[in-house]
Amino acid sequence: MNIPDPCGSGQEFEFMLACFVQTLIDGNNITNATIRAKTVKGYLEAVSELFELRNFESPYQPNRPENMPAFMISLLEKWENMPSRREPISAEMTDYLEQRASEANQDSITAVVWDWYALSRYTGFRIAEFGQRTQDKADYHETTAGKKVLKAFNLSDFTFRDNRRRLIKDIRKIKNTDTIAQLFVRWRIQKNRRNGEKINLYRDEVNVSLCPVKAGIRIVLRAHRLKVTEDEPIAVYLNKKGFRKYVTGSKIAEHFREAATEVHGITDKKELSLYSAHSMRVTAAVLLHQANKSGSYIKIRLRWASDTFMMYLRNTLEQAKQHVSAVTEENERIIELRMNPENCPTTVAY
Repeated sequence: MNIPDPCGSGQEFEFMLACFVQTLIDGNNITNATIRAKTVKGYLEAVSELFELRNFESPYQPNRPENMPAFMISLLEKWENMPSRREPISAEMTDYLEQRASEANQDSITAVVWDWYALSRYTGFRIAEFGQRTQDKADYHETTAGKKVLKAFNLSDFTFRDNRRRLIKDIRKIKNTDTIAQLFVRWRIQKNRRNGEKINLYRDEVNVSLCPVKAGIRIVLRAHRLKVTEDEPIAVYLNKKGFRKYVTGSKIAEHFREAATEVHGITDKKELSLYSAHSMRVTAAVLLHQANKSGSYIKIRLRWASDTFMMYLRNTLEQAKQHVSAVTEENERIIELRMNPENCPTTVAY
């Protein structure tokens, strides 16, 4: 933008301030850390003071719902105050987790957390579907008939097909795993009672490190490598002493919170608590929503029986960014008109 004076009147200043708010929300500030709505408001009040000293109307009007900076602040406040919410995992945190996993032992908890997260970005796993409450004991569901059924995925719940859609009976015998094209995940037990439901996933040939099928292959090969039997959970890892352990929600939360601190500079315990194993399911919903997938599509692919997934989507910061993007083209056109001398009012001397 070619605006000669930082203060003035017109919608372009409101647009500029909205862009500034977005930059602050994204963590692009002097501390390179996530900041709260109260802090952002302080910046905006300082801007307002400057404009008023110059005898201009402030581009930040908190009492006007249509004011873009005010709208973004209201979304941020609602998001911060949403009860029991969980934060989605950001792209930057995802990159950090992948890099950490690439440097770790293939059977370490760091590598295992990455594999389950990479797959969950597409499936929206609930922690009970693959993890356990403790590292040493598997969790079971007891039917009305008194029969105990393993809650988490076992080896039979992951099946693979090749490029020609042929079933692969044992992926350990496949010399080149690039020929594996599809992963089918079966939920024997689900919270929504749709027991036995299957979801198929196709490989990502472009973003191989983020491919859900590759993650599924690593999970199954690891389970075989660590001698997991057919009736045991497949989400396992080796601890530092070389003992096989089950993955738990607390272990996943540790890795997510470490990423939040390292990447976004978050150290407040309350803020860090918003990153948990359930962030995996939130992330899956947010990714599909950002890709403009319909509500029915999200419900089908992430196995929701109702519209409760909407609670993860409302008042997200992505909406604030989309609000700015939605009017960017018109704002830029207005600015161009104002900056073009030919469009400026002609002063007539008497």
